[in-house]
Amino acid sequence: MHILFVCTGNICRSPMAEGMMNHLIKQRGLKGITCESAGTHAVVDSYPSKNAIRACAQYDVDISEYKATQLTNEVIARADIVFVMTLQQKIEIVKKEMPVKQFYVPSFGIPDPFGGSLKKYKETLGMINEVLGEFLDGIK
Repeated sequence: MHILFVCTGNICRSPMAEGMMNHLIKQRGLKGITCESAGTHAVVDSYPSKNAIRACAQYDVDISEYKATQLTNEVIARADIVFVMTLQQKIEIVKKEMPVKQFYVPSFGIPDPFGGSLKKYKETLGMINEVLGEFLDGIK
């Protein structure tokens, strides 16, 4: 199974989700799950925000070398599940008629911490971790 995490700029939520998912996959000893991330409005090759890097570091997850990727039909076609952070992102992808096999939308949405304090990024990462745990529990 290949999971694609999608947010807006691909420098906060989706790289944090990708990093944490890879961490959880390894921690749980899961096989056959891969992931990547992209942004609906990414500036290609941008690095994650400093606070995204710091928030992930508290879990010994290093996303500092990650580079932003623009969401394209090619990227989305590789995914078995497209994990969006908000319902609005799902709507945007559907309007573009991109080749999505399956969507996963967190019931409460993950707010964008862009430009916020480290505390805000840690809160966002906490929400991401909660949703990822539920997601992984649901696919067993």
